[in-house]
Amino acid sequence: MTQLQQPPVRTPFVDGTSPKAWIFSWPWLKWFQQIFAATASVQRNVVNTKAAYSAKAGDVVLVDTSGGDVVVSFPPAKDSVNAEIRAVKISADVNAMVLRASGADALNGMNQQVFTAQYDNFDGVSDGTSNWCGT
Repeated sequence: MTQLQQPPVRTPFVDGTSPKAWIFSWPWLKWFQQIFAATASVQRNVVNTKAAYSAKAGDVVLVDTSGGDVVVSFPPAKDSVNAEIRAVKISADVNAMVLRASGADALNGMNQQVFTAQYDNFDGVSDGTSNWCGT
């Protein structure tokens, strides 16, 4: 991972510059460019689903369970080193969003996680062995 430099230290108005001159100064532009370059490699794939779905690295899965329970399957953690997958239950109903790990893998220590409230979500990161650790 790229080590980011600290932003330039300048205080607008105190040193006689306007905010516009300050924020568009070369040190700040260079710092913003560094931030954008560091985050440009993060790929997100937003998926809306009402049916079973096999998630892939970088997916943000928006799950509508209004038609019944929906299962989202996670890929093997060993094949997805440091990958991130997020699943969000977007519908307000009693049906469940069920997240399942692959084979003997685990999602926070369990083979599956069940969510029933609207906006319940799981943001998992693969440890590269057999676990999806998340919140």
